[in-house]
Amino acid sequence: MPVFLAPPAPGVVGSFVPHSIVEKPGVPGARASAAKCSKGELGLNFFLAYVAWYWDKYSLQQAVELNIALENLTSCIMPASDLSLAMEVIQPQGVEVVEVRILREVLPRELCRASVRHRILRHFCNRLLQSFSIPEATYLFEHGWLFDRDGHNTTLSLERSMLLEASGRQVAFIDSGGSVSNTKDISTICAHVSGGVIIDLNGDTLATLEMAEGCGCPDGFLPVAAELPGKPPIEAGGNPWSAQSGLVIPLPSGRWSDKSLFDALQWNT
Repeated sequence: MPVFLAPPAPGVVGSFVPHSIVEKPGVPGARASAAKCSKGELGLNFFLAYVAWYWDKYSLQQAVELNIALENLTSCIMPASDLSLAMEVIQPQGVEVVEVRILREVLPRELCRASVRHRILRHFCNRLLQSFSIPEATYLFEHGWLFDRDGHNTTLSLERSMLLEASGRQVAFIDSGGSVSNTKDISTICAHVSGGVIIDLNGDTLATLEMAEGCGCPDGFLPVAAELPGKPPIEAGGNPWSAQSGLVIPLPSGRWSDKSLFDALQWNT
């Protein structure tokens, strides 16, 4: 049972990268257009979640094939951003790159797990970015806004070596082992980072990136689309300092913690 996911018209899920992809001026027929990353990825994520629910409703047990494609790449450009100039698809000599496509065979029940959907999305996003000569997708998967158990934006972002407020103020340090400490007391570990998920000292989830791939991302997690910030945080932070020796990091449970991320950070105390 193939599921073909290609945008039929401008504005529908068509761009799964941290920029827009738009048609070249004067080139008709491009089907990848003007959908920003967070909207595009979120739309596909919701679609896969809906498909999982639909298949589960009718007790479908056999494996299915997902056919996820973005066509007419030769007609598209990636507009300039704060960090880069406008880019076109890289065309190796003698080879025309006209589409990005992945095929993935899954069991219907697997798509009910958020982390499984996110890994499928990461695979597709990597393939798409590589067509623009960008090694891999990291925004939303490794850094970006953090969300709570209800799918609401916490207004904190996870970066390479720190947690930041929307204003850019640093509120926590992250060492090379993924351990998190409050800026007011760097010697006390209050949480850990595992696969894009912030877990407490028992391994329960405090917050998660929108597209976290780690097993700590609770199966039923879906972000609230209306609360996605208009401007994403830019990947920031230098190299984290060395992890504490002998520190035991708990295994992620995949369950939400009874505490909030702010409780764990001892916010404003």
